[in-house]
Amino acid sequence: MDDFLLVDEVWKDGWDEQLGTVPPRVVTDRAIATSREYEPKRIIVHYMQPHQPFIGEQARSNGQDWVEESCWDALRQGNAAVSDVREAYRENLAVVLGDVRLLLENVDADPAVVSADHGNAFGEWGIYGHPNGFLHPSVKNVPWLVTHASDERTHTPEASTNDSDSIKQTTEDRLRDLGYL
Repeated sequence: MDDFLLVDEVWKDGWDEQLGTVPPRVVTDRAIATSREYEPKRIIVHYMQPHQPFIGEQARSNGQDWVEESCWDALRQGNAAVSDVREAYRENLAVVLGDVRLLLENVDADPAVVSADHGNAFGEWGIYGHPNGFLHPSVKNVPWLVTHASDERTHTPEASTNDSDSIKQTTEDRLRDLGYL
């Protein structure tokens, strides 16, 4: 991490215990504030969504947040329909893409790249999710959109309300919420 000017580990103090993840707006606000304060040549912004838990209104109101088990485990065990998980996943993606749009309107970057760190399998070769070492294109092929961003100052980021002293969950608990454990 010495090669980076700043590493802002938003998951440490931007975690929403009720949602079981870091909401996209917290990440967006921190990225905009960092960009405006430091004017970096490059910035990498990593959102948790569309990764589960799903935070979209429809998914949560329909009980599709799979709190007791990951959605991938639920699919493997026949406790969820692929169509329900796909819809919740799409909704989660839509939530974060709204914030990506807001970010692109409030930072300067030319070029700006929107991508993902992995995809997810939805039953290919009998696999769900993104297990380590799974080489199927559904996991390995990710979007790569090259665009530009210009700080139009359409958004004023909110200051983070959490601090690291108030974190109650352990890293292991958070990884479990995200479906990794």
